[in-house]
Amino acid sequence: MKINDRAREVMLRRQQLVAQCHLQRARLAAQLEPVGQALTSVQAGLQVAGRLRQHPEWLALAALGVVMLTPRRISAALRGTAQALRTWRTLAPQLQAFLQRR
Repeated sequence: MKINDRAREVMLRRQQLVAQCHLQRARLAAQLEPVGQALTSVQAGLQVAGRLRQHPEWLALAALGVVMLTPRRISAALRGTAQALRTWRTLAPQLQAFLQRR
């Protein structure tokens, strides 16, 4: 009888540890989600930088475009870009949640 009791104790302890492990994994995944999103942004930035290294003429064209713009147009373009960025930051989480539900 002692062997069966010990086996039950070990089995129960194993079940408790497995449940605890699942809980810890879920908590860790929830804590790491923002890090994953940040790394995705960093990876996108690195890809853009890589493309610019492969195609330096793009950077030259962008610089030429900025030089050709008048200060008034630059100001308007920066305001429009800032507004677009604010709109994107507002809508991106909602869009991401919608796409995850699909």
